[in-house]
Formats: sequence, structure tokens, C-alpha cells
Amino acid sequence: MRLKESLRAEAKSLGFTRIGFATAGERRESRLLREWLNRGYAGGMDWLHSRQRERADPTVLAPWAKSLVLASLPYDGSAGDLPPGSARIARYARGRDYHTVFR
Repeated sequence: MRLKESLRAEAKSLGFTRIGFATAGERRESRLLREWLNRGYAGGMDWLHSRQRERADPTVLAPWAKSLVLASLPYDGSAGDLPPGSARIARYARGRDYHTVFR
């Protein structure tokens, strides 16, 4: 079995819903990140500004990297029944912190 197919199969068995591959190096889309940050869309997430280089080019963190493996996990979509006047909580904030899950 080829490596990509093997990784896809393993990711699926672990519950990942999508997996993709990309060449390591500066992303074309890094310009979009800079524009987004310059418009103030990051709000109070100052760490996005300080980690901009790493987000634009993953080889800043791992200079030896040749390829990237990207995977996603589904958010828990169940909101359950809410009493009238209750606030909804964003799906990404309902379950376990994805930073912990991915580690």
C-alpha cells in the first residue's frame, strides 16, 4: 500500500474525517493571513500576530520538514435541547480542547 493511502486509512481508523498532504514551505495563502491580521480580525488573540511566521511557513518550526500531513476531527454537533432564553455555545467550545486532542 502506498504511504498516502496507508496514512489515510490509519487516520480514518482514528476518527479523523479528512486528511490531506502539502509540500512544506511558505504558503501562498500567507498573504491572506497578513491581511486578516492587519484588519484587526484576530481580536484579543495576540498570539496569532506573534506566531505569524510559523503559520505562514511551517519550516520555521521544523526546517527539516519536506511535507505536511493535515488532518481534521469533527466538532460535536449536538446542541441538545436548550431552555428558552439560554445561550448557545459555539460547537468548537463544547467538547474537549482540540489542542489537547491533537497532541
